[in-house]
Amino acid sequence: MTETWVASLTVGLALGTATAMVVRWYLLRSRSDRLLNNRFAIRLGQVVVVTAVCGGLLMLQVFHDRMGIKRHSASYYAAIYAFLFSCFTPLFFVLRGELRWRKSVQLEHKSSALEDTNKNRPS
Repeated sequence: MTETWVASLTVGLALGTATAMVVRWYLLRSRSDRLLNNRFAIRLGQVVVVTAVCGGLLMLQVFHDRMGIKRHSASYYAAIYAFLFSCFTPLFFVLRGELRWRKSVQLEHKSSALEDTNKNRPS
């Protein structure tokens, strides 16, 4: 029982972390496209996020079936909670960094636009 619980917990942590890493990879790789408001890149991101989260949960279910872990057992819930914790904790920091990036990009554009209007103004 204990070995199953530990294995289930470990797999839940690993899959949750992998899910967060996939979302982080997408957000970092697509910054230039999202900056240009590329709709394809934005839609692709929505698909990536949903696929990563659902795929991780489905892989966790397959693991439970192969290990013979029954639903509503301690091992089952340990893996689900470990997945959710290890997925959403890093995602909090990823999204925080993403919001900071968006804010810095927007401020750079505003400041350069302000400089351009000041240059065009007669003295």
